[in-house]
Amino acid sequence: MKRELKNLALAFSSANLCLLAVWRRLILATSTDKFLARNHTSNDFLSILLNVLLFTSLFWVVLALGQRSKRRYVQTSSRWLPMYSFFFPVYLLSRSDPALHLQNRLLVLVGRNGVILAVLLAGLALLGAFWRWHLQLRRGAEILLFFAAPLFLIVACTAVWHLFTTSTAVSAAGRIPGRSLKVEHTGPRVVWLVFDEMDQRLTFAQRPPNLQLPELDHLRRESLYGSNVHSPGRETLLCLPSLITGKVATRYKPVRSNELMLTFKDEQQPVRWSTQPNLFTAAGEAGLSTALVGWYLPYCRVFPGMLTSCSWEAFGDPADERTSTLSGTMLHQLLAILPLSSRVDHVREYQTLLEQAKQAVSDPTLNLVLVHLPVPHGPAIYERKTGDFTVFANRTDWYLDNLALADHALGELRRSMESGRVWDGTTVLLTSDHPWRRSRTYDRKADPRVPFLLKMAGHNESIAYDSAFNNIVTRDLLWAVLRGEFSDPNNLAVWLQERDRVSTSKQASVGLQPQLQRLEK
Repeated sequence: MKRELKNLALAFSSANLCLLAVWRRLILATSTDKFLARNHTSNDFLSILLNVLLFTSLFWVVLALGQRSKRRYVQTSSRWLPMYSFFFPVYLLSRSDPALHLQNRLLVLVGRNGVILAVLLAGLALLGAFWRWHLQLRRGAEILLFFAAPLFLIVACTAVWHLFTTSTAVSAAGRIPGRSLKVEHTGPRVVWLVFDEMDQRLTFAQRPPNLQLPELDHLRRESLYGSNVHSPGRETLLCLPSLITGKVATRYKPVRSNELMLTFKDEQQPVRWSTQPNLFTAAGEAGLSTALVGWYLPYCRVFPGMLTSCSWEAFGDPADERTSTLSGTMLHQLLAILPLSSRVDHVREYQTLLEQAKQAVSDPTLNLVLVHLPVPHGPAIYERKTGDFTVFANRTDWYLDNLALADHALGELRRSMESGRVWDGTTVLLTSDHPWRRSRTYDRKADPRVPFLLKMAGHNESIAYDSAFNNIVTRDLLWAVLRGEFSDPNNLAVWLQERDRVSTSKQASVGLQPQLQRLEK
């Protein structure tokens, strides 16, 4: 009986370690995790409990059969099987932000070959340690699993509590209807495209010769092209709220699944993002119809009822699924423990958002559409040589492939707008939230600039604008277009120059103020 209880404890702990990625989002989630994930349902908690029981039964049967077998290699193999569950928390830890930051630093310092050599040496060292102390390592692992069982029992009880207190309705990360709005006039039409982590240097300024981006080049030839544009930050959680509100956010703190506290530059107290005046509130008050198709940030939860229509996709939520069936949820959770699951989810997120974006940008009744797409942001999901998706890419230039996918997405959106006969009459702005933050791992270079292409409705001339500015001006710029303040790209260049002059004057006056105070004293 004592041996059976020990086997049960080992099996239970091993099962929970295998499903740690799912537990992390459901029970062990941080406030940021809860903000970025979709609203989980009772199906999610029931599925994880059933999956734990399934894995526990599997491990327990293997341990029991192995102990009863008379063959030594069967006994040894069965005792080692639960130890492999430690791979899952180690892999999850390796994908954490600190671990990725360390990997980036190593890639920059010693290069890809140096990292491969270091991994091989570490692997050989581990094999040597395993050969020398394999019995001690197995016993130590068994002790850890045995004493971890009560901790996971607490987590499981928490899941049971959520099971009976959470709604059974599916609250997907997909479409959420906005407010009903009767459009009284067409007015100006604006489509704002944000390609996540698109880098100005690699996209235009220093594009590698083996990368072709025909759609971006086409748009550049008929747009005002800002070649020296900077973003307001390096994190999407700061950049997108800044761009939408028109104020630079310096700190953020998620407080609920539908609320983000922001601290803006030169302000002391944090404020709720959902209450801040922004481009969409201004458009709505003017009677204009608005739509948002977004990735990563839960726009539809933060702005309920503010938009005419809204849809969004969560990023890499292991509990995420698109059916209300229990078996479908269980299967998705099991697939989520595989190393390549994040890439599979990224492909799905991209395809879903692109289809929704194509419908929104081609809808002539919408005055303002924001499309935030998950490419060229990683993980690697595309092969530009074959023009097809892949989850097995393992190249140093994977970002270039994702850039080619972003170019393909732009072409799809353009053709949808042309088919809907709205392309010529639409002002299109293409930019990014921030540049590629891991560019040093590719060529040891970094550049803070982001692309900025603005095609004015009814115009197709190319204008180069080389003066530096921050794309925080996007909110005011697009609002000026929607109000009909200017419709000529040359007037836009003058507008940017005027803003730059005013901004420079303010900075100069702020710099002189301490000196004047000292003179007065």
